[in-house]
Amino acid sequence: EKYGSKGEAFNRGGKTDILVFDTHGNNIFIAECKLWNGKSYLMDAIDQLLTKYVNWRDEKTAIIIFNREHKNFTDLIETAVAAVASHPLCHKSLGLRKDSSYSFLFQNANDSKKIIQLELVLFNFN
Repeated sequence: EKYGSKGEAFNRGGKTDILVFDTHGNNIFIAECKLWNGKSYLMDAIDQLLTKYVNWRDEKTAIIIFNREHKNFTDLIETAVAAVASHPLCHKSLGLRKDSSYSFLFQNANDSKKIIQLELVLFNFN
């Protein structure tokens, strides 16, 4: 009763894939879903999330990656985690949270003192 969610929801400058909000209209969680298409595609997804969808008050975000083609999922995970950690706005890697879920702290694209939690979640369907 206290929370709602939408898919393909308008927020700030575009439509994010998953938006969870409270009854007052405050965003609780914003996520972008992508099929794995390499490191540069992942970096673009992070930029998309942080520069188009995240407002100053937003603090919890995720990039959810689905793999359907890459054969060695462990290599994919290692590549993706290294890519996220190397992003210019990545403040700190908090490491593995569970299975194929990794936590990071990012700086807000418009305010370097504002920290955003980003979860990288990877799923293998290969």
